[in-house]
Amino acid sequence: MCHPSQYGCVEWRTHGDLLRRQYVLHGDFDCDNDIDLDDYASFAACLTGPAAGLPPGCGCGDFDGDDDVDMLDFAEFQVAFTGSNP
Repeated sequence: MCHPSQYGCVEWRTHGDLLRRQYVLHGDFDCDNDIDLDDYASFAACLTGPAAGLPPGCGCGDFDGDDDVDMLDFAEFQVAFTGSNP
C-alpha cells in the first residue's frame, strides 16, 4: 500500500532484473516522482469498481485503502495529478 506522507519509489533488483517495486506516492505508478498521463494509463487499467477487489500491482491506485480502485480513488487521483516533471 502507498503511503501519501512519503514521496518516492523503492525498487529491489538482482543482477539488474527488477524483483519488486514499492510505490510510496499514491498514483505514481512509474516511480518518476510525478503523477502524470503515464500514471493515468496505469490507474485506468486498475479500475475495478466498488468492492471489486484490488488487482496485483494496483495498490498505488487505492487512495482510500478499501482494497479496490474505484471512482472515489479517481477523485483523489485527480487532486494528486501533477503533470510531468521537467
